[in-house]
Amino acid sequence: MLKAALATVMGVALTGASAIWAHSTALATYPDILGCEQRCVVAASGLPLSFIRDYPGMSVVNSASWTDVLFAADRFDAIRFLGCALVWAIASYLTLLASTRLVGPRV
Repeated sequence: MLKAALATVMGVALTGASAIWAHSTALATYPDILGCEQRCVVAASGLPLSFIRDYPGMSVVNSASWTDVLFAADRFDAIRFLGCALVWAIASYLTLLASTRLVGPRV
């Protein structure tokens, strides 16, 4: 139970950190932005799923960051964030499980 809780905390922390160093691009649809009514390519961040997307016209061009999310200049996708956190939590749990088996139980 402790490993699952620790893996969950690690999953959320790694997801948050991934938005800082994992920058890419994503397709986005913004009906109120000229040129993005159907789809356009915008800057994004998050790994393995991009959950922060640049909002053209509101934030610094070609950047997606937590700071801009706080000021409502970029868009945050909570569903993709949770999916990303789940991936990182599973990876963390498997790592904790493997490290326990390699090191052995505590006496």
